[in-house]
Amino acid sequence: MERDFSKIMSERTDKDLVNIVTIKQDEYEPEALIAAINELEKRKINAATFYTDDQIEHLKDLPNKEKETLLYKWQHKVLIVLLPFIILIAAIYVSEKFFGYKYGGGFGFCLIFVTQWLIHRNLKDNRYFKRAAEFKKWVAYTLYIYLAVLVVITIYVLLFYNYKP
Repeated sequence: MERDFSKIMSERTDKDLVNIVTIKQDEYEPEALIAAINELEKRKINAATFYTDDQIEHLKDLPNKEKETLLYKWQHKVLIVLLPFIILIAAIYVSEKFFGYKYGGGFGFCLIFVTQWLIHRNLKDNRYFKRAAEFKKWVAYTLYIYLAVLVVITIYVLLFYNYKP
């Protein structure tokens, strides 16, 4: 395997090799990095030839800056809206099927809250700040949608089924 990486790295340009060992380290297997370092040593090339230390740090940070500005596509937004309903139905089914407990909704609502909190926290921890803010916004929209559906169903039942409390 080492020979394959050595051959591949020997075909790369000097700047590509420097990028591999400085900026794009996370994208390569350790064996490939070693082959790139060996090729740089063989060519007697130093990373400082192409970049200063500050430039290397700046270039390493670029993917994080891109992460910070990513937004959701419409499919993700639909999933954010449907996720609480799916979790609630699953929690009710599991509680009735396996535990004989008829009111799994309380557990479902707790599970919804914890799931959404974990997703939001994970987005922020991984530097997806815009997505985290947008997720939070769509969670609020979801709450409004479900409340509106509940109100419409309640009004429908009261008007058309002559429900008398």
